[in-house]
Amino acid sequence: MSRQTIKFEVFGRDYKTKQLSAQRAIELMRPGRENHPCELLEETSILVGDSWVQLNEESAINSHINDIIGVIAPRQVLQGVMSLVNEYNYGFIEKWRGVKIPSRFIDGSQSASSANVDPLIAQIVSDKTATMRELEEYYSLEDAFKMFDIAVARGVNQALSSEAAAKSNGKR
Repeated sequence: MSRQTIKFEVFGRDYKTKQLSAQRAIELMRPGRENHPCELLEETSILVGDSWVQLNEESAINSHINDIIGVIAPRQVLQGVMSLVNEYNYGFIEKWRGVKIPSRFIDGSQSASSANVDPLIAQIVSDKTATMRELEEYYSLEDAFKMFDIAVARGVNQALSSEAAAKSNGKR
């Protein structure tokens, strides 16, 4: 588990992108937030000659994102690149099936949460599965989802075990 890098080719140009960190990916997917292309592409580079140029500035995007034969408008090329980068960072969510929690464990339950830290990140850090720094630098969003699922499964299994023990003690 760590942020992976992939290379891809779009409209005759070579790109490489590294997965966003878990913390950054969550920040960019907050409801109502409009992301600038520089934000989504901050971990993406384009091959220009023999050098990789980072696409984290408007000037780099404007200068280098285009169709190599000039048929497709640069804006459409940018949308295509952003779509691929978005899929690489968030595509797994569409197929994700989290741990099933029996409704008796969640009906009417309440928990405290921070307005400053995403609940997924807070749970992973509080469980000491990863540090905040690791979630900001090393782990991808998919890694964080996996860690969260492990914590939820552990909690559900503990609750089921406690429930079974309570029933067993009540029958004696």
